[in-house]
Amino acid sequence: MASRFLAKPEWHFYFERIAGALEGKRAQVEVTGLRLGDQIEAKWVPLLGITYDQKNDLVEIALEGLDHLVRKPNSIAVDEVA
Repeated sequence: MASRFLAKPEWHFYFERIAGALEGKRAQVEVTGLRLGDQIEAKWVPLLGITYDQKNDLVEIALEGLDHLVRKPNSIAVDEVA
């Protein structure tokens, strides 16, 4: 599996393209921060959707029982199977 960083202009279209294919798949949300350290916020729950709002600079990850928002994200890295 290869990881790569997405260019910011690519975020909206990338999530729009993959959201349908990932709907219902199980996902894990890990939150990382200097004050918090690494924490698992959601562990392998069904993904309902993922979007990037360009106007508000906001990533929204909708999971069953949880709506996780990332305001003003610095970067987005994805793991892709070759």
